[in-house]
Amino acid sequence: MDGDDIYVVCYQGGTGGSFVSGALNSVLFGSEFTVDPQLGHCHFNMFGKLPIIKINDSVNSFEQELFHIKTTDYSVARVFSGHYRNLVAIRSAIVEQLGDRMMKNIKFVKISADYTCSKQVFFAISMLSNKTKQLHGLAFDQFKDHIQAIVESWYWIENASTRHTTINLSIEDVFTQGSVAKKIANYLTDDEIDKFNQLHDQYLQVQRHLYPDIMAIIS
Repeated sequence: MDGDDIYVVCYQGGTGGSFVSGALNSVLFGSEFTVDPQLGHCHFNMFGKLPIIKINDSVNSFEQELFHIKTTDYSVARVFSGHYRNLVAIRSAIVEQLGDRMMKNIKFVKISADYTCSKQVFFAISMLSNKTKQLHGLAFDQFKDHIQAIVESWYWIENASTRHTTINLSIEDVFTQGSVAKKIANYLTDDEIDKFNQLHDQYLQVQRHLYPDIMAIIS
């Protein structure tokens, strides 16, 4: 890993982005890694989490995303993550803040679910529903509406520059032992890959314990 590298994990809901960003932070920068034993998420590890926005295909949603991309301080962390779609704007904002030297040092990790596949849709929504058991009533209804909006209106904004430094992960990669490490192997040392695989195994063990029926869908 180059000393100036910044990783930006962009992901659709239910695809395990909190694990990937938390594991990268731990492997590369020594931060603590924790999997919530009750719900299975890794949100406690997300120091560089971008603000939550309401994802849909409205102009307001697009403007909110651009606003938070432009106003985020990219000097405070080395791994950023969130339900963000506009990789072109993120790259531009980082270069504008930190200088042209960053052009070759921005690594995107893009996690996608195939929402034309009913199995993946069911898996993503089931995992999200289970990991938000603390939500009740109106809050849970709003959450389901938010997820449905993501399912119906998700898109990526990319160009040749972002694609050149993007690591593409599928939802199957994140929930299959060893698959993520294979795709990021060119960016990490052998020791870092070994540590990443250990954290991945820890994460998947918790998922299989909490959600055996749901995990069986993706395997």
